[in-house]
Amino acid sequence: MQLPESWLRTFCNPALDTQGLADALTMGGLEVEDVRPAAPPFEGVVVGAIVGARPHPDAQKLRLCEVDVGSGQPLTIVCGAANARIGLRVPCALPGAVLPAGADGQPVRIGITTLRGVESQGMLCSARELGLSDDHAGLLELDAAALPGTSLRQWLQLDDTVLTLKLTPNLAHALSVYGVARELSALTGAPLRQPEHPPVAAAHADRLPVQILAPDLCGRFSGRIVRGVDPSARTPDWMLRRLERCGQRSVNALVDISNYVMFEFGRPSHIFDLDRIRGGLQVRWARDGETLQLLVIGHCGNRRIAQTLARHGQQQADIAPAQLHHTEQRCQVAAVLDAVLLFTGGAALARRTGADGIGRAFVHAVEQRGKQIQLLGIGVLGLVVLARDRPEIMPGHLLRLLLQAAEFLRGFQIHGCLPARDEGRRPERPRCADRDTSARPDVPE
Repeated sequence: MQLPESWLRTFCNPALDTQGLADALTMGGLEVEDVRPAAPPFEGVVVGAIVGARPHPDAQKLRLCEVDVGSGQPLTIVCGAANARIGLRVPCALPGAVLPAGADGQPVRIGITTLRGVESQGMLCSARELGLSDDHAGLLELDAAALPGTSLRQWLQLDDTVLTLKLTPNLAHALSVYGVARELSALTGAPLRQPEHPPVAAAHADRLPVQILAPDLCGRFSGRIVRGVDPSARTPDWMLRRLERCGQRSVNALVDISNYVMFEFGRPSHIFDLDRIRGGLQVRWARDGETLQLLVIGHCGNRRIAQTLARHGQQQADIAPAQLHHTEQRCQVAAVLDAVLLFTGGAALARRTGADGIGRAFVHAVEQRGKQIQLLGIGVLGLVVLARDRPEIMPGHLLRLLLQAAEFLRGFQIHGCLPARDEGRRPERPRCADRDTSARPDVPE
């Protein structure tokens, strides 16, 4: 369970600092295994409003942006982002600003520079340049209500802390911010803010029939038809921040609201498209011979990898069944799902497009998610399984790369055939007596 300290304190705010709060939870049985800042340190970055944008006279892909930073005199900043447009609120690094460390490990210092003969008085930033996420597709777009000149750290509440709790199966009530707050209140005696949910009267008489054919699975099913929904509406910044600090990517406003309620109160829900429902809903066990498609490439949380796989394969790929075995190490559910998506989507593409398709797709996807070592490890492991079981679809150089990467994985098993490393001696080559491996590549020592 991962949650931001600021959200937790909206329900229960004991007179403890961050470490004291974490210690109280741990001593109460909710072990806090990680405490980290919500954002890396940086300074000199404010909210900027783009009030003018015109093409660079000597560069086709660059634009000259006039940016209001609350000083009364707009700054001229050269920018190459595709989404730079008039009216947009974006992070603006002023001259003298210090951004998080770059590829060389040193902080990035912003000054006044000249780009293609035009002076640039600062820098407009993406989320990745500020260390907030891996998104580098364009400038980080802020809410239109953001006041130019406001400190970005203040506007986005970046001086926050993210707590990661290691919960045992009997603590399911703590799989929500409110559930953790109840425990914290009981442990510290601090008052618990009780949420209020006033009833909302129905605005129409429309109903959707629901049949519960398996009462052993579902004792009660409730829902409501909501009309006049704008599916293109933008999720508010404050909600995005809380979801991201719980480890949840934004999908769209409707899905984000559903996920927000789940994280806040531990109540999962699902938003259906009423136009796609025929005759009503049934809650029942599956029937013999039925199949269920759980994930579809392009319609899941990890859209970036999905789009990468689809783009390199020139078509959408159906998710194929896959199994992931791991021992001893604990993995976040989101990382496991991402990894399953990564290597099962790649497997489907491999079957359809051959070795070149899977090679390009995998390498590009890993480049995009390279900072998440745990995800990369599981994804590589999954592709090693695929390479071992289906060597005919894997190019030789990629197979060697995967096997070399797998050598650094510890505590995982490939169908029981990859032992943990022993630092004191060279391990023997693993044996698999329960199947014929003569036609498959050896698992690395």
